[in-house]
Formats: sequence, C-alpha cells, structure tokens
Amino acid sequence: MQKIDCILLSLLEQKYLLPAVAITELIMLHEYNPNALGPLCIGTLNWRNTQVLLFLPHEISTEIKALPHPKVAIMNALTQNSQPGHFGLFFAGKAQKISLKEEEIKWLDRNKRQVQIMKADHPSQEAILPDLQSLWDKVKFITHS
Repeated sequence: MQKIDCILLSLLEQKYLLPAVAITELIMLHEYNPNALGPLCIGTLNWRNTQVLLFLPHEISTEIKALPHPKVAIMNALTQNSQPGHFGLFFAGKAQKISLKEEEIKWLDRNKRQVQIMKADHPSQEAILPDLQSLWDKVKFITHS
C-alpha cells in the first residue's frame, strides 16, 4: 500500500492535514500587509519578491501577532493559464511531517472535511482536510476583481 506524505499544521486548537506536494515552503511570518480582501483573506505578504495572498484556514478572534510561532505554508496552485501560482496559508506552532496509508485516515464528517488519523506509531487525532481548490478560487477571484 502506497503512503502519502502529508504535513500536519495547527491554528489554535484545530489541526489541518495537507498533502506535502501542495506545499512549496514553510516560512516564519515576519511582516505582512494586513487588509481584509474577502472571507479569510487577511492580506498579502512578500515571498521571494512576489506578493501572495495570505489566508486563514478558519476565522479566529485572536490577534495574529499574539499567536506563538506564526508561520505560513506557501501553497502551490495553477493559474487559469496553467502557470504556477502561490498563496499563503497561515498557521501557528509546529509543522509535523507524517506519512499515511489510505486506511490510516478515517472520515468523520465528509461535509466538514473532518478526518481521524489512526496511525500505529502516532497518537490518534482529528484534523481537517482544507479545501485547497476553494481557497485558490478565492485567490483568482480577488486578483481578477
């Protein structure tokens, strides 16, 4: 059975499970340009001399700068012209690499994209599979408006 390399990120109490191939780079959040550009879009940041939109995976009431170890996952995407594109997904805390087989992921609620990770050498925990296509659609909508 083939394993899928994933990255487990967290924001406050919520965990997010992302395929490793969807992430270009994990960086510390130093500076960003705050401006609410839509739901969950909190602004832009300069990454490798390119402005990328910065998203929260879910709404939070805590000030971002007050969170410990603020980081950004630079996510891969393709533009409408099949050119590489990127956006940032904010998280706080450690990123954990984990390799999973299909049977080690149990769906708890498909509508909420909620899963249970059941790996023998890893504590069982719940996570959300973010809808990356939906986030990328928001990037395209914001940048073309």
